Amino acid sequence: YAIIYELLEELEEVALLLQEKEQQEKSLKGEAKILATFTIEGEKVFGSKLSKGKFQLGDMLEIHRNDTIIGKSKIVSLKIRAKKVEEVKKEQECGIILSPALDIRVGDVVKCIL
Repeated sequence: YAIIYELLEELEEVALLLQEKEQQEKSLKGEAKILATFTIEGEKVFGSKLSKGKFQLGDMLEIHRNDTIIGKSKIVSLKIRAKKVEEVKKEQECGIILSPALDIRVGDVVKCIL
């Protein structure tokens, strides 16, 4: 009977993990990949492209590297081709200025969780 109980325990763990992942996906407001980093007038700008949802000025972002959260930061500026905007939507490329400007690298993923 020990093997069946172990199997049931493992199935319960898998079901719980799937439920947590589904809940996270439901609360995801937006997601983007960092394509470039550069400095303009002393500020770090992160060139990115949204793959899901949208970002808005003032949103808090989680910075992910290799599926690990490395920090959180707030959007203080959003630009599309040097024009300031309040919102960026899926498939748009933009420049993001964050506060604090963490050690974000090309390839990192930024997510806005509701």
